[in-house]
Amino acid sequence: MNEKNVQKITEKQNNTEILTSQKPAPFFENMKISENIKQLLWFGDGKFKNYNPRSDQSTSYENELFRITFSFHDVTEPSLIYTKLPIDLRTNPKNVEELGYYPSYEGLNPQQRFVYLNWLKDTTKPIDIGYAFIFYYGLERHLISGKYSDATDTILNLRQYHKNNSFLSYSANALIMSAILHKDKETLSRVLEHVNETSYSSSVVLLGKYLMQMDLTIDEIISISSSVGFTNKRYIKEYPDLFKESLESILMDKFGKDTYPIYELNMQYPSNPIMSFANISLDGDVRSPVLPDLMQSPEFSSSIKSILSTAHNGVKQSLAEMRKTGAAPKSKSDEISDSGPKPECPYCHKLLDKMPKGKRKCPHCKEEISVRTDPVEKTKILLRTDQIEGFEEKVRKVRTHKTIEKILGTNYAESREFGRITDNLKMIMGRDPSEKEVALEMIDRSGSNHFNNLDMGLFRNTILSKADILKASGNSQNAMTLYLELLYIDLNGPNNCGGLKNDSDFLRDYPPFNPNDSGSAFIAPGIINYIKTINKDLNLSEEEIKHVFFEHNLKVEKARELPLPVQDAWKRLEPELIH
Repeated sequence: MNEKNVQKITEKQNNTEILTSQKPAPFFENMKISENIKQLLWFGDGKFKNYNPRSDQSTSYENELFRITFSFHDVTEPSLIYTKLPIDLRTNPKNVEELGYYPSYEGLNPQQRFVYLNWLKDTTKPIDIGYAFIFYYGLERHLISGKYSDATDTILNLRQYHKNNSFLSYSANALIMSAILHKDKETLSRVLEHVNETSYSSSVVLLGKYLMQMDLTIDEIISISSSVGFTNKRYIKEYPDLFKESLESILMDKFGKDTYPIYELNMQYPSNPIMSFANISLDGDVRSPVLPDLMQSPEFSSSIKSILSTAHNGVKQSLAEMRKTGAAPKSKSDEISDSGPKPECPYCHKLLDKMPKGKRKCPHCKEEISVRTDPVEKTKILLRTDQIEGFEEKVRKVRTHKTIEKILGTNYAESREFGRITDNLKMIMGRDPSEKEVALEMIDRSGSNHFNNLDMGLFRNTILSKADILKASGNSQNAMTLYLELLYIDLNGPNNCGGLKNDSDFLRDYPPFNPNDSGSAFIAPGIINYIKTINKDLNLSEEEIKHVFFEHNLKVEKARELPLPVQDAWKRLEPELIH
């Protein structure tokens, strides 16, 4: 804790009447925190001190696919407890100021510290997720170089009681990654069994299963369907049991078991930054290390997509046969429709016999009714023709908001950066900027920093993020342009070199862009599928797509000084993109 922080604390004590513990060490000794929690806390001073940044050693892990080194040198652990910091013992938890973005124990005020320490007595109780994250940061440190098993058990317990999406996502990745690093197959199996209850899957799940030689389950295969480019999910949603039966039959025929042995697949794959840890005392390239991204493997994507397509056709054929004999099961939509109240015509407001499956005329007033799914409630609703445009705008806003939250985190709007950029854009534009405009500016600034720092893999990801936001908001033309730029950047082989950007010898051997490196230069099947999907709306010809690619990327080539000429990139892309 530096002098500046001590000064701030002193000033706050002088200006505020705070009843604090005058004997910090006894206060902590007498707190009824269970030993299994207490042993995982990090203390920076006093009797319980167990943290010394100078004694931190770099910890390296290596396996057949990658090597990663962790170091906490000269960086303060955000969960670190200083026993001499003031704690307001008279705190009413209902009147405590909300936590900001990326909280730390040191950054809490006396009232917030009381709330946090009191919560540690029973971590199953509901609380502002920021407090859970403070504790969780310290648990991540244990996963890397501490009490790994105890931290794993504690995180799994926290996940049962704190269902915040960001927390669940971060903790799932960290648990899986740490099991991979420790080569702990038993713990990986236990963690996957736990996280799969929420149908969670990601690139790090695939990486773990590949390295530990574990098969993908039917649920895991279905959960990654969108990621591999399988878009026709009608039977997955409406007849999930039939789809699983069909998928199981295909797997049995192909592999002799109802699972998919990913580790037996001979595949090529790019390396991309994969979010693995949340602890802000880790450098960005360690929180999101560059790892093999098996989800982007053309061989893997093609194999899974083929199996899903075959299962889809199997369900289609089975339903046709069952309908002939009247044995076809009801779809999920029909089950919901039959169990709920009868729908009402949006024109004449008379009741209908059942929820229409698609556009139809009201049997009473003969007006045309449209059927849509509410993006928030996830229920079927009926619309008049004049309501469709407003509804579609609502869908775009909800989709855009969810996409931004996925990229920047659920609490991004509470960050200081969000506030600063909002104020800055308001001055420039003369109006309040939209959520999308602020998010794009935040990502753009981050991209510029990554590019200037020679972290081209991270820079590449910011282009993807902007394209995803534009796609979600319905700006198809600009989204396609950015996806085409992304394909061009990827073929240039982006690498992260920021940590050694001033080392000329290193940069000569490992340049920021290397189109000849098969490990970093690649074509992402998912991006190809995005472009093809977008073009169903734009309906551009092959020549028009080529024109957009050249017109935009000739500027990118010049501005970014990329080594691979646009013409050469197009020759590699054209068979995938056009044909």
